Amino acid sequence: MTTSASDLYKALPTFDASVGKWPAFYFKLKVHLKGRELLHIIERESDPIVVGETAEEKKTREAQASTRKQDDAKVRGMIVNKLSDDILPLVVDQPTAYKMVERLKSQYQSTSAASALSRLDRLLDMEFKTGQEISSHIGAVNGIINQIRDAGGLDLDKLHVVVLLRSMPKTPEWTTVISALKAQEESTLTKEKVARTLTETANETGSKNEGSLKGKERSSAFQIRQEESHMSQLW
Repeated sequence: MTTSASDLYKALPTFDASVGKWPAFYFKLKVHLKGRELLHIIERESDPIVVGETAEEKKTREAQASTRKQDDAKVRGMIVNKLSDDILPLVVDQPTAYKMVERLKSQYQSTSAASALSRLDRLLDMEFKTGQEISSHIGAVNGIINQIRDAGGLDLDKLHVVVLLRSMPKTPEWTTVISALKAQEESTLTKEKVARTLTETANETGSKNEGSLKGKERSSAFQIRQEESHMSQLW
């Protein structure tokens, strides 16, 4: 039985930015657009002349160029209708479907450490709850494991980084440091770099705390001297 274009579109899930959902959404979007001969709309921004193109390729390109404006409007509508309300602000100012997809890719198809660490965080935080379907719990665990495997697997160095970052206090000062580290490219975020940054932050925090403690001690000592002076005057 042949699947119609409308059926493919109905099967396309709404993208709500949940962790790990972008790859599946993007794949299904491309399959749908390919079936409607609209995939070129999100693959390139225009239809320039290609050196060495065949007569058939030229004919196809010119045909696509002649209807690009109308086709772009169609694809923009398809994308917008499959985004949750909290995602729309990201693309509302983008003039073409191509730029919409590029904006979404830059946001959710990141190569930063945050994408890998978020999956590991979810995996390590998972807990089976009373009343929950065990098959659902196992399926969720398997799903995240598969995402990690698809992203290149997990080595001990990456796990080392995750454990270090998760072990830090959840204070505003530390949260700022951890967020900055996660925003870096995953390939550059080594355990040595993380350890060095955490050590520097701990030393700075310790110096501030020590200075604050000494300040309180000086204030207390001054207050005691004032009280002693006041008592001596009374006597």
